[in-house]
Amino acid sequence: MMLTIAGIASLAAVFNAIFPALTRSSGAIVTSSAKIDERLRSDIEIIHAVGELDSSGSFADSSPTNGVFEIFVWVKNVGDTRITSIENTDVFFGKVGSFSRIPHLVEVEAGVYPRWSHDVEGSANDTELNPRDTLKITIDFDTVTQSQGSYDIKVTVPNGVTDEYFFSM
Repeated sequence: MMLTIAGIASLAAVFNAIFPALTRSSGAIVTSSAKIDERLRSDIEIIHAVGELDSSGSFADSSPTNGVFEIFVWVKNVGDTRITSIENTDVFFGKVGSFSRIPHLVEVEAGVYPRWSHDVEGSANDTELNPRDTLKITIDFDTVTQSQGSYDIKVTVPNGVTDEYFFSM
Protein backbone atom coordinates (compact mmCIF):
# COMPACT_ATOMS: atom_id res chain seq x y z
CA MET A 1 0.00 0.00 0.00
CA MET A 2 2.82 2.39 0.88
CA LEU A 3 4.49 1.63 -2.44
CA THR A 4 1.31 2.54 -4.32
CA ILE A 5 0.98 5.85 -2.50
CA ALA A 6 4.69 6.61 -3.05
CA GLY A 7 4.33 5.73 -6.73
CA ILE A 8 1.30 8.02 -7.17
CA ALA A 9 3.08 10.85 -5.30
CA SER A 10 6.17 10.40 -7.49
CA LEU A 11 4.05 10.40 -10.63
CA ALA A 12 2.31 13.62 -9.52
CA ALA A 13 5.68 15.28 -8.79
CA VAL A 14 7.06 14.30 -12.21
CA PHE A 15 3.88 15.49 -13.94
CA ASN A 16 3.99 18.84 -12.09
CA ALA A 17 7.63 19.30 -13.12
CA ILE A 18 7.23 18.35 -16.79
CA PHE A 19 3.80 19.80 -17.70
CA PRO A 20 4.74 23.53 -17.29
CA ALA A 21 7.89 23.00 -19.38
CA LEU A 22 5.85 21.36 -22.13
CA THR A 23 3.33 24.21 -22.06
CA ARG A 24 6.10 26.83 -22.36
CA SER A 25 7.76 24.86 -25.16
CA SER A 26 4.56 24.62 -27.16
CA GLY A 27 4.05 28.39 -26.79
CA ALA A 28 7.59 29.02 -28.01
CA ILE A 29 7.06 26.68 -30.96
CA VAL A 30 3.86 28.50 -31.94
CA THR A 31 5.62 31.88 -31.76
CA SER A 32 8.61 30.62 -33.75
CA SER A 33 6.32 29.06 -36.31
CA ALA A 34 4.49 32.37 -36.82
CA LYS A 35 7.80 34.21 -37.31
CA ILE A 36 9.05 31.60 -39.77
CA ASP A 37 5.76 31.81 -41.67
CA GLU A 38 6.11 35.61 -41.90
CA ARG A 39 9.68 35.31 -43.23
CA LEU A 40 8.66 32.67 -45.76
CA ARG A 41 5.85 34.89 -47.03
CA SER A 42 8.11 37.98 -47.12
CA ASP A 43 10.51 38.72 -49.92
CA ILE A 44 12.18 41.75 -51.45
CA GLU A 45 14.12 42.28 -54.64
CA ILE A 46 16.47 45.13 -55.47
CA ILE A 47 15.42 45.97 -59.01
CA HIS A 48 17.76 48.84 -59.90
CA ALA A 49 20.50 51.09 -58.53
CA VAL A 50 22.17 54.15 -60.06
CA GLY A 51 24.34 57.08 -58.99
CA GLU A 52 24.53 60.71 -60.07
CA LEU A 53 27.16 60.70 -62.79
CA ASP A 54 27.84 63.30 -65.46
CA SER A 55 28.49 62.49 -69.13
CA SER A 56 32.19 61.82 -68.41
CA GLY A 57 31.36 59.25 -65.71
CA SER A 58 32.30 61.46 -62.76
CA PHE A 59 30.01 62.08 -59.82
CA ALA A 60 27.97 65.23 -60.31
CA ASP A 61 25.14 66.75 -58.33
CA SER A 62 22.51 66.50 -61.04
CA SER A 63 19.57 67.18 -58.74
CA PRO A 64 18.84 70.40 -56.85
CA THR A 65 20.39 69.18 -53.58
CA ASN A 66 23.18 71.75 -53.21
CA GLY A 67 26.29 69.61 -53.31
CA VAL A 68 24.77 66.41 -51.96
CA PHE A 69 25.60 63.44 -54.17
CA GLU A 70 23.09 60.64 -54.34
CA ILE A 71 22.78 56.93 -55.04
CA PHE A 72 19.24 55.77 -55.89
CA VAL A 73 18.09 52.21 -55.17
CA TRP A 74 14.68 50.72 -55.95
CA VAL A 75 13.47 47.77 -53.86
CA LYS A 76 10.29 45.82 -54.70
CA ASN A 77 8.20 43.95 -52.12
CA VAL A 78 7.68 40.70 -54.05
CA GLY A 79 6.34 38.83 -51.01
CA ASP A 80 2.82 38.34 -49.71
CA THR A 81 3.16 40.33 -46.49
CA ARG A 82 3.37 44.00 -45.57
CA ILE A 83 6.76 45.25 -44.36
CA THR A 84 6.47 47.77 -41.53
CA SER A 85 8.96 50.13 -39.85
CA ILE A 86 10.88 50.81 -43.06
CA GLU A 87 13.20 53.21 -41.22
CA ASN A 88 14.54 50.17 -39.29
CA THR A 89 15.80 48.63 -42.53
CA ASP A 90 19.57 48.09 -42.75
CA VAL A 91 21.25 49.47 -45.87
CA PHE A 92 24.85 48.50 -46.66
CA PHE A 93 26.69 50.21 -49.52
CA GLY A 94 30.20 50.51 -50.90
CA LYS A 95 32.79 49.25 -53.33
CA VAL A 96 32.69 45.49 -53.78
CA GLY A 97 34.53 43.93 -50.85
CA SER A 98 34.47 47.11 -48.78
CA PHE A 99 31.00 48.26 -47.86
CA SER A 100 29.52 49.61 -44.63
CA ARG A 101 26.16 50.21 -43.01
CA ILE A 102 24.59 53.53 -43.93
CA PRO A 103 22.38 55.00 -41.15
CA HIS A 104 18.82 56.13 -41.85
CA LEU A 105 18.06 59.85 -41.82
CA VAL A 106 16.32 59.55 -38.42
CA GLU A 107 19.46 57.99 -36.86
CA VAL A 108 21.79 60.93 -37.50
CA GLU A 109 21.82 64.64 -36.80
CA ALA A 110 21.06 67.13 -39.56
CA GLY A 111 24.02 67.58 -41.88
CA VAL A 112 25.64 64.22 -41.03
CA TYR A 113 26.53 62.07 -44.06
CA PRO A 114 26.34 59.45 -45.44
CA ARG A 115 22.71 58.71 -44.67
CA TRP A 116 19.71 57.28 -46.44
CA SER A 117 16.06 58.23 -46.75
CA HIS A 118 13.14 56.53 -48.41
CA ASP A 119 9.94 57.05 -50.34
CA VAL A 120 7.29 54.46 -51.16
CA GLU A 121 6.65 55.14 -54.84
CA GLY A 122 3.04 56.09 -55.57
CA SER A 123 1.93 55.97 -51.94
CA ALA A 124 1.22 58.61 -49.32
CA ASN A 125 2.20 56.09 -46.61
CA ASP A 126 5.98 55.96 -46.17
CA THR A 127 5.96 53.82 -43.02
CA GLU A 128 5.06 50.48 -44.60
CA LEU A 129 5.71 48.63 -47.83
CA ASN A 130 2.71 46.66 -49.07
CA PRO A 131 3.03 43.68 -51.43
CA ARG A 132 3.92 44.83 -54.97
CA ASP A 133 4.98 48.33 -53.71
CA THR A 134 8.34 49.78 -54.72
CA LEU A 135 10.59 51.50 -52.19
CA LYS A 136 12.97 54.19 -53.44
CA ILE A 137 16.05 54.49 -51.22
CA THR A 138 18.23 57.60 -51.62
CA ILE A 139 21.74 57.42 -50.16
CA ASP A 140 23.21 60.91 -49.65
CA PHE A 141 26.91 61.83 -49.51
CA ASP A 142 28.18 65.34 -48.72
CA THR A 143 31.43 64.88 -50.62
CA VAL A 144 32.41 62.96 -53.69
CA THR A 145 33.75 59.91 -51.90
CA GLN A 146 32.56 57.54 -54.60
CA SER A 147 34.24 56.92 -57.94
CA GLN A 148 33.71 54.79 -60.98
CA GLY A 149 33.80 51.08 -60.29
CA SER A 150 31.77 48.13 -59.04
CA TYR A 151 29.48 48.63 -56.06
CA ASP A 152 27.51 46.40 -53.73
CA ILE A 153 24.20 47.33 -52.10
CA LYS A 154 22.57 45.08 -49.53
CA VAL A 155 19.14 45.77 -48.01
CA THR A 156 17.80 43.89 -44.98
CA VAL A 157 14.22 44.66 -43.89
CA PRO A 158 13.24 44.48 -40.18
CA ASN A 159 12.02 40.86 -40.32
CA GLY A 160 15.42 39.68 -41.61
CA VAL A 161 14.64 39.24 -45.30
CA THR A 162 17.55 40.48 -47.40
CA ASP A 163 18.64 41.07 -51.00
CA GLU A 164 21.94 42.11 -52.51
CA TYR A 165 22.67 43.88 -55.79
CA PHE A 166 25.93 44.51 -57.62
CA PHE A 167 26.23 47.35 -60.12
CA SER A 168 28.84 49.50 -61.82
CA MET A 169 29.06 53.24 -62.21
